Amino acid sequence: MKTAPRSVKLSTILNTLKKRPISATIGFLSMLIPVVIITILIIVFSSLGNDVPSVDFDQVHSKGTSKTAQVIDIETQYNISINDVHPTIIHYTYDNNGQIITSKYRVLEERKIENLEIGDDIEIKEFEGSTIVLGLNLTILV
Repeated sequence: MKTAPRSVKLSTILNTLKKRPISATIGFLSMLIPVVIITILIIVFSSLGNDVPSVDFDQVHSKGTSKTAQVIDIETQYNISINDVHPTIIHYTYDNNGQIITSKYRVLEERKIENLEIGDDIEIKEFEGSTIVLGLNLTILV
């Protein structure tokens, strides 16, 4: 026995939907609302950027020049935890050929920065606008 799907005309589908307008509306909205919400969330989350600049560590370490920077802020991110350690963002300024530049560096090494205070001088390496703090291991990249 041969079973093939029966072809249904568009007018038949529309007539069936007209007989049950409430069910058709609920079905249409139950498909449309999640699509709209997902689209809005994708737009919002894609517009949020990372607050710490991305850095090519190997290139900055090999080709960068050493400079002295001054710590202007130390911020702990309590909404993130890696192995029960909250990352810390070190904000600092440095002089780049007479121009004062502000940058950030995210670290997980609590012991190495526990004595670091605002106003302290730190050693950094700078290459083409990207910087790393010397003496601190690899930061976390988000």
